[in-house]
Amino acid sequence: MTNVPMRGLCALFLASIFALPQVASAQYQLAPGDIIIADHGVEFGHKTVVLRKADGTVLEPARDFVFDGGGFALSGVTDVAVDARGRILLLGYDPTGQSPLVYRVEPNGVVLPLVGARPNDAFGMATDKFGNLLIANGFVGLLRVTPDGSVQTVYSGHSSGVTIAANGDYLVSNAPQREILRVTPQGDVSSLLQGAVLINPLGLTRDNADNVYIANAGRRDIVKVATDGSFRIVSRDPALTFPTDVAIGAGGNLIVPDGGTSGSGLDAVFRIAPNGTAVPLLFDGQDGAIDGFPVDDPFGVYVVPELFITYSGQAVRGGRILVTIQGEPGAPFLLGLSSGAQPTPLSAIFPRDDRFLDVDLSQLRGFVTGTIASNGARTLTLDIPVGTPIGRRFVQAVTLDPSTNRIDDISNPISAEIF
Repeated sequence: MTNVPMRGLCALFLASIFALPQVASAQYQLAPGDIIIADHGVEFGHKTVVLRKADGTVLEPARDFVFDGGGFALSGVTDVAVDARGRILLLGYDPTGQSPLVYRVEPNGVVLPLVGARPNDAFGMATDKFGNLLIANGFVGLLRVTPDGSVQTVYSGHSSGVTIAANGDYLVSNAPQREILRVTPQGDVSSLLQGAVLINPLGLTRDNADNVYIANAGRRDIVKVATDGSFRIVSRDPALTFPTDVAIGAGGNLIVPDGGTSGSGLDAVFRIAPNGTAVPLLFDGQDGAIDGFPVDDPFGVYVVPELFITYSGQAVRGGRILVTIQGEPGAPFLLGLSSGAQPTPLSAIFPRDDRFLDVDLSQLRGFVTGTIASNGARTLTLDIPVGTPIGRRFVQAVTLDPSTNRIDDISNPISAEIF
């Protein structure tokens, strides 16, 4: 998934990981900058870990989720994501093919299976602004699960990870073929990067400038691919033993889960600075041992965007929506509302250069400007006139660099079929 950095957060010290609080529903109330880890190991049961980056708190969800009156456990949680309503999605490997593959965690901790999301051998997932869920499946290919639960095969071929480009294309890693593919929503396939530099590429993400970062597990490094197709190694720190995924955290630092190899002695979640240095945020004291550390075999990661939007409202033909934007107190933002089958992202409307200085925001229709309040949130009311044609509507926000008026950060988009 595309993850957006959060500014002004304090550093995390390793000592903070040893005091784990009791399980509570508050762990599912996400906040900007939270790091969510999919833990594939068995020491605690298959689980997710929420690392509250702002204060260093580690929140560990229940080891046995319950739904429909019974318990369940996936054979391994391989990835995590967050949908447009701010709910955690869990992706797991089910070797029997009999259990739902993706579960949605409600803010109150209730876990529900996603209808239609049942293909096994899955390693990565992402959500798009249309409410679709993309699943990278090792045997089948790239699958798209629509909001109504239907499953479509977008690309037939091995898929190890997936993220979404700025233009809506799907970026897919194919580990056996050492290749990163660009797949359009219509299924057209082209190559973004291939060759000897890639060995077992797994998870990937992109930044706001559309650069792609790849967890290149077989070479034990992180690769950055620029928009012009050029690439470079951004980290080959010796601490990396088997990086499986990558996300973008505070200050542009990369967050990388590293499951290591059996007996490696240190499975960890690393923060990688721009100079390539890897510092462990969470780690396992000894691989395969019951040692009480908060992670056992971290595999997937998601970072909650700096601007994190949720909404409430009625899905009616016309009405009122309450939109809440969380972010850094005092940060100015621009909120956009668009409609249509293929809405234009705000990043396309507002170019990342100084020409934006000539745009008078007050003259733009359908946009609202404001500032995040001191409590880190701002709630706005958007009125949709009665009689508005039925269709999708999307809400997205950006912050602007005050010195250049360039786009700084982009929120997660929220959407609904009808307002």
